[in-house]
Amino acid sequence: MRRLIVLLLAGFAAASHAFTEQIRVMTWNLSFPPGGSTASAPAGTEEKRLREAAAVLKSFDADVILLQDVRDRQFCNRLASFLKPATYYVLACSAFEDGAGTLARGQVAILSRRPAFGAWAEHWKQEAAVEPPGGFAFAAIRFGTVDVGFYSIQLQDNQTRGNQVRETQFNILRREMCARQLARHVAAVEGKITNPAKGFVIAGDLNSHPDQGLLVAERTWGVLEESGFRDLVKSIPIGNRDMRPGASRLPAAAFDYIFAKNADSIGTIQIVPARIADRLPMACTLVVPATAPGSGRSTLPILGVTPEELARDKRLWLGAGAVALLFLAGAAVHWAGSQKKSAPEYAVTQFADAYASQRHRRPSLGDQPMRREKELFPRLSPAPDFADEESTLWQKRARDAERRAEQATAMVKAGLLPHLAQLLRDKLFWKLIRQRSRLLQTQYSGEQLIAEFEERLAGVQSQFQTCMRSYERRIEELQREIANKELELVRIKETAMRETQERVGASPWPPVFKS
Repeated sequence: MRRLIVLLLAGFAAASHAFTEQIRVMTWNLSFPPGGSTASAPAGTEEKRLREAAAVLKSFDADVILLQDVRDRQFCNRLASFLKPATYYVLACSAFEDGAGTLARGQVAILSRRPAFGAWAEHWKQEAAVEPPGGFAFAAIRFGTVDVGFYSIQLQDNQTRGNQVRETQFNILRREMCARQLARHVAAVEGKITNPAKGFVIAGDLNSHPDQGLLVAERTWGVLEESGFRDLVKSIPIGNRDMRPGASRLPAAAFDYIFAKNADSIGTIQIVPARIADRLPMACTLVVPATAPGSGRSTLPILGVTPEELARDKRLWLGAGAVALLFLAGAAVHWAGSQKKSAPEYAVTQFADAYASQRHRRPSLGDQPMRREKELFPRLSPAPDFADEESTLWQKRARDAERRAEQATAMVKAGLLPHLAQLLRDKLFWKLIRQRSRLLQTQYSGEQLIAEFEERLAGVQSQFQTCMRSYERRIEELQREIANKELELVRIKETAMRETQERVGASPWPPVFKS
């Protein structure tokens, strides 16, 4: 039985170190039709392109798919439906708005075969009156015993509308600002994931290349590398990195990248020659160093999946652990019981062996004087010694059995109490998450009301200004009319005075009387 217990413990220890898994990752900028968005494409054409893109994704059988320049979540859900029979979850899809307040053309999304214990999309923050467009999508996924955080990003493009040098430097500033925000976000998430076996992957469209003339001084890559990331695309020869094939107006360029932290790539990065969109998909296989199961807990907010999906896996592992502990406790109790049953037989055998040895060492009775024979038989009487030794052995076995039972109970308590405490912590955690969700919803409703109020106020202000301008024009017209009337009155007065003077000149006034 001891060997069985040792083998079981060794099997559990070996299984705890066998959870290292390979993670297949693919990133793709789905900017189609070429040069535009899917919003203007007919329904039939869009479905055909989605089926073609799904066929390419199926060929690699990726665990995680990072997409850029997608339309919306409905677009991602349709793409996931075309990936069947494989099941993919749309963990995160952004809904960023442009300057006009409408849904922006290019969104970012993350699809995965596994549910996430934390997923959301976040807009880039404004710094020093500079607000970069777009943002990133994030999802934290557990693979066996490792936790991996994935980022799908799309940075500022290189379009210029005036001074090319000035606009290019301004675009570089925005991309570097986004890289710094991304590094801070990774550091914050890394501090919240308590599992020591964790890694991070950043993939997407950087819209820049360090080998281009005006972009040589850009530090977007430097910021990410300083925060612990490695550029996996460096393993590809420079001539084979072009993710955007050359066109009539645009030259070939390498704008898509994969950065990894605490993760290693297996083999080479694959660039799939699929001419479905403006960009080519890129895929790789990653390995994150793993540790024993349960060595850390993840405490990120659960936004990508429902609590039931995560709790199902958790209950499975907790149930398996409880069954294993109960099995070990039952084996220990059974072994103790079997030792109790065999104790009398073991005691009698031990006593008989001791008695036989004692008689073997003594001389025969005929060789000894008769007076010592009376002393010999009482001394060799086995009944009193046998009863005392049997009672002592029973008491000892009973104490050992009680001690083993206490040890088994302590083992069960030590194994189950941490899980019960963790369940209580999880319950409190979910309660806080629900309260946070309600607060966020209230904040979002308040922001909508404030935005609506500001919009109405802007409309009222515009109407008020229009009325004021019309009133000012009317006042000016009235002032001009009054001035004209005053001129007319002056002319009438002058005419009346002139006529009066003429009449007076004809007949003097006052009349003169002669005496």
